[in-house]
Amino acid sequence: MMSISTPVGTDPDTFRSVMGCLPTGVAVVTADGGDGQPVGCTVSSVTSLSIRPPSLLVSLHTGSRTLARIRESHRFGLNILAWTQRELCRRFSSAPADRRFEGIRYEYQLGVPLLPDAMASLACAVLDDIEIADHTLVIGQPNWHNFDDAANPVVFFRSGFRQLM
Repeated sequence: MMSISTPVGTDPDTFRSVMGCLPTGVAVVTADGGDGQPVGCTVSSVTSLSIRPPSLLVSLHTGSRTLARIRESHRFGLNILAWTQRELCRRFSSAPADRRFEGIRYEYQLGVPLLPDAMASLACAVLDDIEIADHTLVIGQPNWHNFDDAANPVVFFRSGFRQLM
């Protein structure tokens, strides 16, 4: 694991404020819980990595229960949330892990639980993972997808959810 030290003058709160100036999409990463129950968490660090072949990168806290299941199953789901789903952002980031899917519709594709009402969903196979400080970068190859090109995304900007017009 790579060790990153904090340079003088760059404290975590200031860094969070600076990075908050960059609008990001919001997604829920999901995995099979191994016990019949899915697991998932909210992420805002997602990016397309390559078009040929298609691959993407998602960043998860190294202590995440979702990451543990991804490492065991070698599969994960990426659900890009629509503006109408912004309440799921909070639920999948702060609700108790065993209650995050309570009352929410989900379905399995290629062994991965996905949110069928999401703006876009992908079922991915893990190509690699890289630990950096307190996060792990998971590189995935999409094997299945679904999307609604008419939906409006939820965007995270300066510590709040925003809507694109």
